Amino acid sequence: LKNMQEGSKIILHYFPVICRGHSIRLLLHHAKVDFEDKEIPFAKWGELKWTFEFGKVPVIQMGEKKLGEQRAILRYLGKKYGYYPEDTEEAYEVDSLLDAMEDYYAQ
Repeated sequence: LKNMQEGSKIILHYFPVICRGHSIRLLLHHAKVDFEDKEIPFAKWGELKWTFEFGKVPVIQMGEKKLGEQRAILRYLGKKYGYYPEDTEEAYEVDSLLDAMEDYYAQ
C-alpha cells in the first residue's frame, strides 16, 4: 500500500449511523487507536461520494491513501492490531463471520 504513511492518524469516513462502518469504529476503539471519526452528513453525500473509491463508504485514510470496502478494512486493521489470526482454520472462522455479517446487512 504505497503512500500509506505509517504513523499517520487514521481517519474513518462514514455516516453517523450504526451499520457497516460501525464495526470498524468498534475495532479501532477496542484497539485503543487514536483516530478521527469523520462523520459524513447525509446532506453532503452527493457532493462527496465520488471522492471515495467505488463511490462508497466506509473508508479509512492514512496520509494520502484511502482504503475502502468494510470487510477488507476489518481484515487490514485486524492484521495490523493483532485481531486477525495467522492460523488458517481460525482465519476461516473470522472470514466466515465477516461474510455472514455482510449477508445480514444485505437483507
